[in-house]
Amino acid sequence: MTNSEKIVARFEKQAMATIFRHLTGTIDWGFFTDEHERMHLQTVDKEHKTKDKKIRVHLERLGKRIFEVERRPDDPKLRKAVQDLQEKLLTERDVVENKWTNLMVAKKWIKTDLSGENIIVTAYPNHEWRFTRTINLRKAAPGKIDRLAPLLQSKDVKIKDDSGSLSVSVSGEELIDIPLERILWQD
Repeated sequence: MTNSEKIVARFEKQAMATIFRHLTGTIDWGFFTDEHERMHLQTVDKEHKTKDKKIRVHLERLGKRIFEVERRPDDPKLRKAVQDLQEKLLTERDVVENKWTNLMVAKKWIKTDLSGENIIVTAYPNHEWRFTRTINLRKAAPGKIDRLAPLLQSKDVKIKDDSGSLSVSVSGEELIDIPLERILWQD
């Protein structure tokens, strides 16, 4: 590997998604693409991404929506930033969930299994934060499943990389196409 290839590889590993830019003054919120397997936002601007100034807010625990600050800041400006983030998420949480779900798809942090007429979706399959959701095809695709159930195979269940959705197609007929963030995240 050449030096330039090493630099590009290191940059790609450390690439970040900035979700909310300058939410409070110069504070940016986002996540790094090589992060641990749990949905969160953290400060990613130059001044606040260092270990001693970084704030991380977990946004889910086992797929349940939460707002949990990892280390409460002493600085009033940073406390205000956390409050502003919480308010912003009231209206724009879906943006974060969509971007995080796309990261999960890219990192292969989602696995699917077929069990009869149920699809088992496992998030973070190799991690302590693993959780599952079950989609019953009889409920998700009423009317179609009776005719297509005998033909259904594991290979028919796919996660679409381009849209971040769970798709089931049998013999060219689509049964379901559901955005994964609607499946994974619950109140």
